[in-house]
Amino acid sequence: MRIVHLISALTKGGAERVAVELANQAAREGHEVAVVAATAADPRLLADLLDPAVDYRTITPAGTAKAAWYRAGSVWLWRERAWLGSRDVVHCHLTFAAYLGTLIGAARRARGTRYPRVVETIHAVGMPIPAAQRRRIRFFAAGRDGVALMAADPYWRAFAADRPALPVHFIANGIALPQPAAPDARAAARAALGIPPEALVVGTIGRMVAERMPLALLEAFAAVPGQDGGPHLVMGGAGPLVEPVRREAAARGLAHRVHCPGLIEYPVRLLAALDLYLSVNVGAVTGIAGLEAAAAGLPVIAVQTIPGRAAGGDDWIWSDPAPSEVGARIAALLADPEARTALGERQRAHVVERHSAAAMHRAYCALYSAAGAQASAERE
Repeated sequence: MRIVHLISALTKGGAERVAVELANQAAREGHEVAVVAATAADPRLLADLLDPAVDYRTITPAGTAKAAWYRAGSVWLWRERAWLGSRDVVHCHLTFAAYLGTLIGAARRARGTRYPRVVETIHAVGMPIPAAQRRRIRFFAAGRDGVALMAADPYWRAFAADRPALPVHFIANGIALPQPAAPDARAAARAALGIPPEALVVGTIGRMVAERMPLALLEAFAAVPGQDGGPHLVMGGAGPLVEPVRREAAARGLAHRVHCPGLIEYPVRLLAALDLYLSVNVGAVTGIAGLEAAAAGLPVIAVQTIPGRAAGGDDWIWSDPAPSEVGARIAALLADPEARTALGERQRAHVVERHSAAAMHRAYCALYSAAGAQASAERE
C-alpha cells in the first residue's frame, strides 16, 4: 500500500507521535510510506525517530509563518498532483493537513477517480476546544472517505451515528515500546530538576495549552493532603501556559515543589524520576505520554475530560473529572508503594498487549480498506 501522512510539523505532540509511529510500522511491514509536513522542525523533536525507509518531505522552509503554509500547500498539491494521484491513502493529521485533505478529496471527485482515499484522525476528541473549532473539524471530517477517532465521547459518537455510510473507526493510540532507562537515570533526572533523591514525585508530560488542562492537573496535585514537606510535581512540556502554571503554583505556596522544565526531548529520562504519572483521559483513553509512562512501568491515573464520568469497571486507568478526587487518589498511592508497584505492573502488561504500534497499524489498515470501499461506492 502507498500511504502519505500529512501533518503541520514533526514537533512534540500526541498527533505527531501517532503519525510517526504509523509511518514507521507501515514501512517495517513493507508498505511505501511518506510523511509530508507543512514546515521543517528541529529533527531531534521527532523526525530523527522516522525509519530510514520513510520518505520525509517538507513543503515550506523552517520558520515559515503559518499563513504561508496554506498558500504553499495549495501550490504543492498542484505540483505533486500526479504523485498524489498514484497513492492509495492520504492520511490527515491536524488542521493544516485537514485543509489539504479537503482539496485532495474534491480534486479526486472532480476527476472521477478512486485514489487517493482521504482519511483523517480526529486527535482533538474529548479535548476542551472552542465550539466553533469543533464544528469546523466535524464539517470537514464529514467529507472524508474514512475517519479515525482516538477516543469516544458523546459528541463524536453522535457524529458517527449520524453518518452510517461513512467508515468511522475508534482506534486507540499505540506506541513502540520504549527502551528501559539507564540504571543511573533516576538520580540524574532528579538532580537536574533539583529534587531530593528521597522525595516522592508525581509527573506529567504534555503541551502546556488549554486543551491539555495543565491547570487542572496542578489543581489535582494541590489537593493532595499534607503538602508541607510533601511530594513534588514535574510538568514537562512547552506552551503558552507554562508561566500561568508557575504563577498559580506560587500563589498556592507550591513553587518550590512544582517544576516546569519546558520541552522534553527524551521522555524516558524524565519518567525515570517519577513515582506516579498523572495523565488526562478522554473516557478510557489516555494520551501517548501516558502510554509511554505505563510502558515504562509507572502507575498512571488521570483527570477525566468528560464531565460527570467516573472510572468504569473496564477502565485500565483510574480517572475522575474532579481534581479533588484525583488529589485523594494521588495521596493514597503515594502512601502505598506496594499498590503503586502492582498497579504499574498491571498497566504495563495492558499496554504491551493492546497498545503496540503494530496493533494500531493493523486497525488503521482496516480503516484504509473501508475507506477504499467508500470511495468506490461514490463512483457508482
